[in-house]
Amino acid sequence: MAEVSRRLRPIGVLVTLLLLPTAIGLGGCEQERMTESRLLMPPPLQPGGDETRRDGFLRVAIEPLGEVSNDGFTLPLCSPDGRFIAVQAMSNADWPTLTAGPEQARAVRGRIVIYEVLLGALQPLGEVAGPYLLGRSASDEGFLVESPREDGSRAIGLVRWDDRQIEWLIEDSFVNAFAVLGPRGTWAYSRRPVDGRGFELVIERPEGRMVFSTGRDHSWLLPRFDGDGNLFALRLTDGTLAMGFLPMTPGIAESAETLRPAVRMLPLSLRGSPDRALATMTPTDGLAPVGLSEQVLFFHPDFRRMALWDAGSDSPQLLVDGSVGAAIIPDGKNSRAIVASPNRLLEQAIPPRPGDVPLRVLEGLWLPRTAPTTDGQVLMVSPDRARLILTRLTIQISSSSSSSSSSSKS
Repeated sequence: MAEVSRRLRPIGVLVTLLLLPTAIGLGGCEQERMTESRLLMPPPLQPGGDETRRDGFLRVAIEPLGEVSNDGFTLPLCSPDGRFIAVQAMSNADWPTLTAGPEQARAVRGRIVIYEVLLGALQPLGEVAGPYLLGRSASDEGFLVESPREDGSRAIGLVRWDDRQIEWLIEDSFVNAFAVLGPRGTWAYSRRPVDGRGFELVIERPEGRMVFSTGRDHSWLLPRFDGDGNLFALRLTDGTLAMGFLPMTPGIAESAETLRPAVRMLPLSLRGSPDRALATMTPTDGLAPVGLSEQVLFFHPDFRRMALWDAGSDSPQLLVDGSVGAAIIPDGKNSRAIVASPNRLLEQAIPPRPGDVPLRVLEGLWLPRTAPTTDGQVLMVSPDRARLILTRLTIQISSSSSSSSSSSKS
């Protein structure tokens, strides 16, 4: 496993996602196939104005922000308003550490650099250095980090954007990992004893703490909130991976015993592992759940593409073949998404309509790092080995009638 980790790290996020279901999930290093997509940058903006292009009824404005160095592996976290960005510039974490396994390193070194998007450019604000791993979630106040300790435990903290000070949210004798922030001050994470393997799910709410205990053969991993405060989480049971939905009602103090009958499960894979679980949730980590109510976006480990699961359905909606990232575009009653594939960024209807062809937005690999705002702005990142290229897009979707009207006026 260590050899696989060393070979994957320089290649970046895209190939890692595509290889996890095969090379790591099957345990066969000989089956690993490495390919690289050539990065195609959008043309630079002309001085004095934004560049726009139209495909069908899709209008896109492109604003390059710059390049930053990173560890060649970790996707950055951004504040929901797109103002701040946290980048893992250096880390010696291996796969057991990333998955918080019993073999995780006890001498982790990391450096996280914080940037502000100011006047269309990236301005460095400072950094935090030490035993820190970039977490899975951010708010307008700060971003999460995880800190493996020498005694085998693991702490979770919130780094404030403005002064880079760390507030430790949980710091005890457990291995605490995979934390995510939610609405109303809620947050959730997985934890296990230092000498144990199974993770239980801990949910911190204004109404009180709730703990879903682990069994001898299963773990709860990588939780994520929807826009209403309901929770999704992966359950790994004796090699079987499934997505769980836990409905949460604000103002009601739930317990694991009372909530358990309402939990819904979606089977994902019979070849489950902590590595495949990490690959399932990584592409949309850090994105605010805009437009998602009882729904979750994830990378399907068996179909090897992005998928959207509505908890009221027995099966997920599969997005573009080979896609490795996605975000929902607010569009009134209709759902649409920007979808990242290895070679281009696309826009498609959700669910796809008969005869509907996804519209091309950009060439190259571009992953959304913020959910599109109501005015259509979204921060995008293109990973290229040990650097990240950041761009801000403004996406506007026009109906056929308004497009025709505009054309007739012109």
